[in-house]
Amino acid sequence: MVSERHETYYHFLFADNLAEGEAQSLLAPAGFVDWRSAAITLRRLARSSQVHGLPEHVFVKLVTALGNSASPDRALLNLQRWTDRLTDPDAFYRCVSADPRTLELLVTLFAGSQFLTDILLRMPVHFSLLTDRTALGRRKGCAEFQAEAQQCIQPYLSCETWPSDAPPTLDLLGFQQRELLRIGLGDLAGLLDLASVTSQLSYLAESIVQACLALVSRQARVGVDEFAVLAMGKLGGGELNYSSDIDLVFLAEDQSMHYQRLGQMLIRLLSDTTAQGFLYRVDMRLRPWGSTGPLVTTRRGYTTYLQQTARLWEKQALLKARVIAGSHALGDTFLSDVTPYLFTCDPTTVRADVYAMKQRTEAWLRQTGHDWGEVKLGEGSIRDIEFVVQYLQLVHGAAHPDVRTGNTADALARLAECGLLPADEYRVLTDGYLFLRTLEHYLQILDYQQTHALPSNPIDLHYLAQRLGFGGPNAAARLVTRYRQHSAAVRAIYHRHLAPLEEPATRAHRPLKDETGDRSMVRSARSPAQSEEHENLP
Repeated sequence: MVSERHETYYHFLFADNLAEGEAQSLLAPAGFVDWRSAAITLRRLARSSQVHGLPEHVFVKLVTALGNSASPDRALLNLQRWTDRLTDPDAFYRCVSADPRTLELLVTLFAGSQFLTDILLRMPVHFSLLTDRTALGRRKGCAEFQAEAQQCIQPYLSCETWPSDAPPTLDLLGFQQRELLRIGLGDLAGLLDLASVTSQLSYLAESIVQACLALVSRQARVGVDEFAVLAMGKLGGGELNYSSDIDLVFLAEDQSMHYQRLGQMLIRLLSDTTAQGFLYRVDMRLRPWGSTGPLVTTRRGYTTYLQQTARLWEKQALLKARVIAGSHALGDTFLSDVTPYLFTCDPTTVRADVYAMKQRTEAWLRQTGHDWGEVKLGEGSIRDIEFVVQYLQLVHGAAHPDVRTGNTADALARLAECGLLPADEYRVLTDGYLFLRTLEHYLQILDYQQTHALPSNPIDLHYLAQRLGFGGPNAAARLVTRYRQHSAAVRAIYHRHLAPLEEPATRAHRPLKDETGDRSMVRSARSPAQSEEHENLP
């Protein structure tokens, strides 16, 4: 069979004359939509590879890998862009001849993420990452990220001003994009699990914030012994996405206005767009009084605000707060001071407020026509799981300090260990969280966009399903079914904990419509494309 396939591909790739029907019969079933262009490109690449000494059987493996990829057309186009830019084609073809798995990983990258592909095309020196799978699967510690980021900025710390044509952001962007490529490759190759990916992305962001603070502190000539940067949201929880905003709060011991300019400079350095991109979008709206409040708040002022003015959601947000830059002593003192105020609310009030907040979000989604397939904010979404966790933390955190953690997966485990979350609910929420966060990651890794919704276009949905490991012509339908299963199971638990007490806790979750219009409900399974045999969620 292998020999027959080799002969078929060999004839297709190297024959002097090829009938159009032969190309169509070979490439269309392999998943190439534009099979005519694919035939031309593949035959050109085959002849080029021959010139540079690539064995025929390796090129046949390449064609097979393209056909097995999530998007053969996209992968082939990017492969053509890559080979066209090679300055030493012989070295590349020698490398992939010696290790054909590197070629397979390259195809996986080219099909799975345009953003990461573009990084590699801009910085081909990072091709060496593909040949070192040990490095791709390694979990760097936070200290290692910090040391590498500090090395990037070291030359700038002695400069009074930065060269306009070579600001420090260029070096930090190079560091960030290399690490995003390394983490993304490990993710796409299945060498890093979800927890490892989110922690690596969080360490990366933390190290860059620290480096940027060191730079602006030097330039503004303002020390940071009495200034702290708190991370909130997903960065605070150590569970950052590929394309997340970073939620920050600035804190000073006294004289907050003294640090106003420092805070502004830090935000600009992190978020200003250059020709090579930007570091991070910064969201400061979780500070006291939100967008209308002072950019920097004193420790005592913030504590008083929480005692007298803050709404429940602002206390809820602090469940994820941690110090990532500046004075850890100041930040840790503040968090220690305010912790008692986070766990003093009446449980009935907490339940009602958390539920009402989520209802407002869902009403907005319905009004804007974004209520279907919303992985982050919709019904049965990541936010449902987070709100169940945070409700239980707010209610039980005083009596059970062990449940106080900003990381959602860790919090689920701690709540279960303390007997505050039944074992069956822990399993459903953990499996649902893994599935939904993986889905969110694969939505964002493609183009590095803040995308949280399933594609409405059938072709894009099929492509997403393929990238998640769902095979066959019904890949999109199988993905939607799995999504609906998890969503329904998560929503049932959300209602059990948070719906008003007068409403039935087990009321049916409103069916979600898939692309076929089928509104039937099915029971859940466990993870993206690997456990369809498990259909035992309540």
